[in-house]
Amino acid sequence: MPVIVWLYSAVFQLYLDYRFFYGTQYAVRQSGGVGVVRK
Repeated sequence: MPVIVWLYSAVFQLYLDYRFFYGTQYAVRQSGGVGVVRK
């Protein structure tokens, strides 16, 4: 069971990183590409 929980948590973290990265990229594009995108 702990391995399943760890795997789920790792995948969820990757999903959050993915959403955050593409969310900021989208915001920068909407604002005209001004500013530096930082993670």
